[in-house]
Amino acid sequence: MAPVIPAPRSLPLFFSSAARGALVALCLVASACGSLPADRLSPQPAPIRVNWADPELSTQLEDGWSLTRCPSSATALCVLRNGTPAGHILMEDLPSIGEEATSSQDQIQATLAVRTQTIYQLLRRHRAEQCGEDYLVETARPRPVPVAGATGLRYEATGSREDHVVERTVGFRIFRDGIETLLETTAIEPGSCLTPEDPTFTVGELREFEGLLERVVAGSLLPPATEYADLPAQPGGSGDPRVGRAPTNGIGISHGLNPPGSN
Repeated sequence: MAPVIPAPRSLPLFFSSAARGALVALCLVASACGSLPADRLSPQPAPIRVNWADPELSTQLEDGWSLTRCPSSATALCVLRNGTPAGHILMEDLPSIGEEATSSQDQIQATLAVRTQTIYQLLRRHRAEQCGEDYLVETARPRPVPVAGATGLRYEATGSREDHVVERTVGFRIFRDGIETLLETTAIEPGSCLTPEDPTFTVGELREFEGLLERVVAGSLLPPATEYADLPAQPGGSGDPRVGRAPTNGIGISHGLNPPGSN
């Protein structure tokens, strides 16, 4: 099918010149100050600006990777490598509860983490039922990362059979305008007991694309959040339409995708 398609830290400004001089002298005399870690000296890769609302989106990335809008009813970006469809990134809005829009950042992160653990539980249950007892699901602890110019949460899950990873999902969650938005991509290989939604990454391809994926997610310009009317206020994510039903491919809801040129 065709593709659809912290800068180095300095001393705080409130340090006086005398205090700075004394601290430098102390470091020199006592030989107690070593070099700053390399990750604090090296600039982080810049986010990649991607406008999800642009129907004509076509973005060239690095190392032969590129993005285009998938021609489908779902909001998705098709990922190409050297012009060949390689995978897709799915975006989905989920109902949320009103008070989360004004919660503190710590509360928002905690709520996102709780919801992610709920989806992890559903994933394990579904894979145990559909893929057999020898199918091992492992999940990563959710962690804060840049998402669409704000702070969201990154989550990850893998499925393995006979010590071979045959399924991997990397996703990102963020609250915006009282709605929870997910950006998610999945890799599937033979033995996973899932049906790929073309274009779908292989595990190796997703691993190679992962650095660019994080930059795309960080720089994403998302379309306006979906408006849901008359939602019940149900803390803990029970308003999530996936709670109570089995997930399909990846951790999110399965959508039929048509890669570019498939129409």
